[in-house]
Amino acid sequence: MMSTHHVRMIHLSIAVILLAGCVVERSVGEFEEHTEKTSVESADFMLDERRFGTDLQSIPDSIGLPSVEVVERGVPFSKTVVPITPRDFRVDEKGSNCTSVRFLFSHPGKYLGGDPVEYVLERKRETTGLWRKVSSQSNTNGTIIHDGTFIFSSQERYHYRLRARYIVNGASAYTYPSAELERTPRSCQVPRDLTVTVFLFSPNDQPLPFDNAHVHDMVFDDSPDALSLRNYLEEASAGYNATQAAIDARSVQLNGVVEGWHWLPHNRQYFCQPGVTPCRMVLENVAYWLNSWPTYHALKRAYPADQYIVIVNDTAGSGGFAVDGVSYSSSSPLEDGNSHVLVHELGHALGLGHHFGIRCPGGVFPADLYNQGSCTILPYSNYLDPMSGWGSMTHYSAYFKWTLGFLPGKVIETTVSPNQSKSYRLYDSTQAFYGNYTQLLLIKLDDDDTHLTVEYRRPLGFNNYAQIGSSVGPIPEGVYVAMRLGRSRNSELGGLNYNDLYAPYIDQHFLHPYHGTTSSSWYDPDLGIEIEVSYLTDHFAHVVVRRD
Repeated sequence: MMSTHHVRMIHLSIAVILLAGCVVERSVGEFEEHTEKTSVESADFMLDERRFGTDLQSIPDSIGLPSVEVVERGVPFSKTVVPITPRDFRVDEKGSNCTSVRFLFSHPGKYLGGDPVEYVLERKRETTGLWRKVSSQSNTNGTIIHDGTFIFSSQERYHYRLRARYIVNGASAYTYPSAELERTPRSCQVPRDLTVTVFLFSPNDQPLPFDNAHVHDMVFDDSPDALSLRNYLEEASAGYNATQAAIDARSVQLNGVVEGWHWLPHNRQYFCQPGVTPCRMVLENVAYWLNSWPTYHALKRAYPADQYIVIVNDTAGSGGFAVDGVSYSSSSPLEDGNSHVLVHELGHALGLGHHFGIRCPGGVFPADLYNQGSCTILPYSNYLDPMSGWGSMTHYSAYFKWTLGFLPGKVIETTVSPNQSKSYRLYDSTQAFYGNYTQLLLIKLDDDDTHLTVEYRRPLGFNNYAQIGSSVGPIPEGVYVAMRLGRSRNSELGGLNYNDLYAPYIDQHFLHPYHGTTSSSWYDPDLGIEIEVSYLTDHFAHVVVRRD
């Protein structure tokens, strides 16, 4: 039985999913049943992430995406132009991956005695030829991280450029743009053979909480019933009840070593937050300090890996966090052998955001999607997804699985116009339905690419290990809806990055999520959208989407 120990986690990473290698196909009814005559099938786009060797050049040139960037959204030009061009604008390939792009540049210098107050990253889609602001950053040391979620077709090309903003005579003034860069990653995916090195560190005055073998079992145990990180990733990436052939071809196979314990050259008090009693922030301070410790870098060179997990012997502080692709965890939430903290933090290291719980009186989501209003939002209240941090070992949501390349089936993106109705067959996102089986529906709400995500889930496999209040049990079967904010908006609802999801709950205790069962409806009066579940089977849910 899994522990009911409640762990609060801190997410420090600023990593946003950058979806790459997608193939986009028009939905013309050949794969899905659109039974309502009012459906506008040409508005739907089936998003089939073919990350496993498909020849992208075989896709017809006529395939495209809805034009969501039809308005110039670059920097607000002023009459004053700073006669400087940012230099050495380039991609940091080592610091970039499929979940984030890191750009580097040189300080452009002072202008009229002043330094830049902000750097602005702009992006252009070749299909529109228009530039838009996609990120900005102040107090930077020569890096800027690209924030956004994109759906690529094989024809998409994106260009980036950088401007610096100065204050001149009390007003903003921008430099000329830098040289343009093209950045369109193609075949990104989580490695099928994922190598992980786990380092165990302890202050030199603390008794060790468990041995190396304890951590090895949590991470790498391949026994059929083991609730290990290794077994979780295999099932989540291949799908529940996948054939051995599918597991061999599609699953993530975790391998690696556990190294340690290693004694840190300081006692626990050295890493405590100064002036605060009782001691706290040990994990965070150790993580920061390790970057300047030569022994740590020597260990990383000796044990190279795709991902690193650092476990610090401490009983006070956060459960864990992820930053710069490294997952950190305190030892205390791992003492009972529960791997949910590792699942959560590895998700962050791979680029996933949080999956918040949200409760809005009088509606499902806020009336203003970018304003919390009277809604209650808690980062660790949603037991449907390990990216909530509640303590669950359930499958990642279908949207998160898709962004990681784990979702076996296909995705449909659609819009729903007023007085329009569309029907879909959604297959269980937990199971191994490969090919032309829709497992995720994205309902686009605005030009900033805010979406509702719709999926059908059943209590199978790891979905039986949800931390529901004070007990562990299966998630309720049903159709689930969540919201993802648009990429060009700040996370006004409390998120830490642009890849957060918001799952609506009925009750203030966050024990009863909105979910549809047979002959039930989900309706948001502010959006005017209804999602009716006509019926459920062991494999799929038949749903109808309507808009007032």
